[in-house]
Order: sequence, then structure tokens, then C-alpha cells
Amino acid sequence: MELLEEVLSASSSSSSSLLCSSLLLLSSLTLLQHKHSAQVHRSVSVDLHQIIRRLAFSKRHTDTLLITLQRPLTSIDGALHPIGHSGATSLMTALSALMLMTQDLMVSAALNCLRSLMGFLRRRSSETAQHMVCQPWMRFLIFSLLSCDQRLRPAALQLLTQLVCFSGGVSHWRTEIESVCEEIEKRGATNLTDDSTHTLRLMLTQCCALSPPNDLRMRMEAIQQSLRHLPPSESSSRHMLRVGRVSVCLSDFTISTQDL
Repeated sequence: MELLEEVLSASSSSSSSLLCSSLLLLSSLTLLQHKHSAQVHRSVSVDLHQIIRRLAFSKRHTDTLLITLQRPLTSIDGALHPIGHSGATSLMTALSALMLMTQDLMVSAALNCLRSLMGFLRRRSSETAQHMVCQPWMRFLIFSLLSCDQRLRPAALQLLTQLVCFSGGVSHWRTEIESVCEEIEKRGATNLTDDSTHTLRLMLTQCCALSPPNDLRMRMEAIQQSLRHLPPSESSSRHMLRVGRVSVCLSDFTISTQDL
């Protein structure tokens, strides 16, 4: 435990592989302690600010570090308990910037870390969480993702679903939802990838459950009806990718409406 804390405290100088392994070990210990309600005889401190700086400024192995960071962030609230408002803002900014990357796996990992952070903030204070997700730079982020390559990327739809859920309704994001509906109405649902179709279904279901205006509800229900006529996806539900020395199952990085 002393060596583990020493590696984590020197995260700015530790190698990426060593830091990733330490984060995975820490998350496993945290999960075991939480599962078995074991008594903790020694605490381990993690400087999230150093990890944030490494995510923001390091150009090497950022994807591997982000994937391994996802485990301690999604375990239990204790992993984020010491974080304050400035730390939460810094982490959210760093994760938002990483979502503009072109690597789908990195974007997916950043999105799940962002969801965990939003959920943590909402459990502490729903007003703070709503304030954070309704910031102008969040609107710029979703605009950038929706405009990328003139196609609806799953990450953009997943992020929009999260923002709608954590802001407590569709009113703040009506323009973005209408933009998605307009794109589908113009191009048709048959041109979507399997992942985009699945994510779109989740987004529409979640938005319709939050009492949207009648005109917007009718548009979303019409799109839902068109999606029902699409053939079932033939893609496997579990895909394995290898990022550096880390093997990743993509099904572990999906968003479920039950988790929002």
C-alpha cells in the first residue's frame, strides 16, 4: 500500500504503464472493500489534479490512462469524495476536451468518466449538477459533436442524453434535440450506423419520458416509429479492442438509461 501511494503521489513523473496499473489496482481494492464492507486500516490519497494535468497536456498514452481512470471514477462515491468545485470544473473541462478527439474509444471513455462525475455531483447537490451541465461551454461541446463530419456520432447522442437527464428536462436542450430530429427527418434513419441507431433509440426514449412539449414529442415519436421498421443489428454485443497493453471490452463503455 505504501508503494501504491508513492506511485500515485508521483503521477506526474511515473511512467504511463505504471500509473495505469496502479489506478487499476486501486479501483479493484476499492471495489472489494465496498463489496465486502471490509474495514479500512490504511487510506490511499490520489491527487486528481495531477492526473487531470496529465490528461490535458500529455500527448502519449492518454487513451490508456483515460480508460484505466474510468474504473476508480465509476466504482463508488468515495473515489471522488475529496474533490471540490474547482477540481470538478477542471476535471469536467479536461474530459470535455478529450471528447473532441477522433478516437472513438477515447471519446467513449471520456464520456463515461463525465457521466460518473455528473452523477457524483448530482448526488451531492442537484442544483450544482444542473449548473455545471448547463454551462455555455457544454452547449458548444454538443454543437461541435453534432456538427462533426455532418453525421450523428453515437458520442454526441449519448452526451445529449446525459445533459437532458442531468438538467432535469428537455427545455434547456430543445434546440439540440430539434437539430437531431431535423437531421433524421432529412437524411432518414437507414443511413445511421448500428451504434447510432441504438443510441438514438435511448435518447428518444429518455427525452419522451421527461414531458417534452407536444410538438417535439410528436416529432420524436414519429422517428421512434420509423426506427421500429429497421432490420435488427447483426453486430456482436461484445467487441474487444487492445489499447497499448490494456484489453478493453466495448460493452463495458455503453450508456444505459437506467444508469442516468
